[in-house]
Amino acid sequence: MDGLLAELKDRCRENLLPYTVRAFSLLPKMESPTIADIGCGTGVPTLELARLSDGMIYAVDTDNRSLGRLGAEMDRLGFRDRIRIINGSIDSPELPANGIDILWAEGLFNVIGFEKGISASHVLLKTGGFLVIHDEIAEENEKRTAIEKYGFSLMDSFVLNSEVWWDRYYSCLEKGIVSLSPAEDDKYGIEAALLEIGNFRKNPGQFRSIFYLLRKTRQTTPPPD
Repeated sequence: MDGLLAELKDRCRENLLPYTVRAFSLLPKMESPTIADIGCGTGVPTLELARLSDGMIYAVDTDNRSLGRLGAEMDRLGFRDRIRIINGSIDSPELPANGIDILWAEGLFNVIGFEKGISASHVLLKTGGFLVIHDEIAEENEKRTAIEKYGFSLMDSFVLNSEVWWDRYYSCLEKGIVSLSPAEDDKYGIEAALLEIGNFRKNPGQFRSIFYLLRKTRQTTPPPD
């Protein structure tokens, strides 16, 4: 995703950063934590984590264009020495096993599957480390079972309701798209964004989301089912 539409989405996504800040504030204070932002995209939360902490951050995503945008912003903001970009996913060999203090996943687990994400996170996190997940609201009982199965305890959680998503993101996107045209950006990207906005208007309840704050409480993983 390039150009003006990508800039617009990042600008609208920044309106949700207060909830990233809220989630981070609920974690114990740590000096120079090692953080992995998995599925970071263009890095809107990644850059906020760099502002919130004095630690080293692995920014991980499979999309090179998004990582290119993040790299440019890192240079502009002076974070090049504190953010390492990895073109990969949660199972990337470049991530240190049992070496992460905080693993951040905003939107990844609904793509790769919640249990797969929890299992891979267990491998990466130090015992006592923290996992922050921003996910869709669905199958909560199954998710809580997976949380316990893979040696995590639920510290806290909070919900972003549909009003938050409209006020903070979709209304911003809708207003911004008016100033774009297919000649200025990827017309298919614009069409997809308009379709998403239309789906929100039809069923806003499906666009609620939840932050989970978890702590890894044991080192061993469960045997396969």
